[in-house]
Order: sequence, then structure tokens, then C-alpha cells
Amino acid sequence: MKLIYLFLFIGSLAWGQNEKRQQVYQLQGNVKSLTITQSKLEKAAEALLFDPLDDDQFLLFDKKGRITELDTYFRGRQPKTIQKWTYDDKNHVSKEVLELVPEKLTQTTSYTYDDKLKKASATITSTGFPNKKSKMVISLGDNLLPSEILAYNFEGKLEGERVLKHSKNGFLAQSLFYDDKNKLVHSISYEYDDKNRFTKIDNRVNRTYELHFSTKYLYEKGLFPTKYIVTSGKEPSQTFTLKYKLDSKGNWIEKTYFLDGEAAATIEREITYY
Repeated sequence: MKLIYLFLFIGSLAWGQNEKRQQVYQLQGNVKSLTITQSKLEKAAEALLFDPLDDDQFLLFDKKGRITELDTYFRGRQPKTIQKWTYDDKNHVSKEVLELVPEKLTQTTSYTYDDKLKKASATITSTGFPNKKSKMVISLGDNLLPSEILAYNFEGKLEGERVLKHSKNGFLAQSLFYDDKNKLVHSISYEYDDKNRFTKIDNRVNRTYELHFSTKYLYEKGLFPTKYIVTSGKEPSQTFTLKYKLDSKGNWIEKTYFLDGEAAATIEREITYY
């Protein structure tokens, strides 16, 4: 249960952010679905990292722009995870279902809220442990987005804590993960421009191993970044040039990463609209 539970606890980075996912994915218009396919070229072997938002995945949005489903894949489009969300009439996530496809396990999280007290709670069940329940205790900030999440296993033991900070526009600005001994084990920070576009993401892991990588996004006249700069540990930074093809709505449907003037990867996006 711990492994599955921590997958949700760490992996649900955009909890409370689902209504902003269209903007995070640089989408315009009333988008219904988004299918992303990544094709790596020979030059990709030299690349440190491509944008995780360009990994193979499938997303469904409702008419309010909120994400209702996110599917991720291994290479070769083999299903990895299927995650679905439902919402209450106050725009809160009321239920989240996570399916780990290879493991044939499903985890269901049900949320309840008290907006006046700025509190929420969640109960988690798993098909791997059908008679067990774990929980989360959630504090909400002034914007009613989560500011602190305490995660407990089915024995009632604290598994970890997550502290979240948001920008004035409600976008996630910082996410700090602490283990059961209150040690900071993972931190992620996000910076945005005045159009709420990513300008920098900094990711640090301090577990039994240490990792540090950051990405920067540079823009010119258009809506989409034209440069993508990656730094990993003490390795020299890499700068990718990005080129796009757009559909009639102004959304990009093809992106090519160029490293040292040579194509390293092509990202194709199939977009449907309401």
C-alpha cells in the first residue's frame, strides 16, 4: 500500500490545478482531448531531458477546461497509468481513480471539504488491500487551494507531509515533500511570466540519492517557447531550439527539438475540440 500511496502522494503534482491544465499545456479554445506522441531521433541520445509535458500521454477535458482523464504510456504506447477525476458543484476534485496498468491495481481517493474551516480530507482505498484504508488531511489556503497535505497509511502512521505555495493567479509555485521523519526529500519550484507561462522549473531530490535539474523556457513574439534550456547536476547546460506547426485554432500540433542544429525529437499532438 505504501508504494501505491506514495505514487499518488508524489505524483499528483497538479492536485488542485486541474482547471489550469489547458493553460499549462499551452492550449487555446474549447479543447476536448489531447493525444501526445513523442518520436526520438538519433540525436536524442545526447539529450539530457525533454519537457515531461511532451511525454506520450492522452488527456480528456470537460467543457470547463478541467482535466477528467490522464493516461500515460511506456515507450511503444504500452499503457502505464490511467488517472480520472470527478468534481463537485464547487469545482473541488471529489474523486480520483488511479489505475496502475501493469500491476493491475486500482487506487480510489474520495475527498470531502469544509471551505469555512479551510480543511479537507481524503480516504484512499486500493484493490491490492481491499480491507484497508489510508487517509490524507489537507489544509486549504485563502484561495481554497491545498497548502499542506499530511499523508497517513492504513495503520494511521504519518507517511509524509507536502507543503504547497501558489502564485497570486493560483498556479502552483512551490511543492515541498517531507518524509515521516520531517526530512525534506523533494522540492519543486515553478516560475511564470506575466502571461502565466512557465519560465523556469527547478527540481531537487534528496533521498538515498541526490538529483538536481532545472529547465528554462525562453519566449520571443509568439505564445510558445522558442528555447528550452536544461541543466542536470554539474553537467553543462543544453539549449534546444524549438520549432512548431500550428492548427487553425493556433494550437501547436507538431514541435521539433533541435540540439546543435540537428533534430533530436519530434512531438506530435492530436487535438479535438467541443
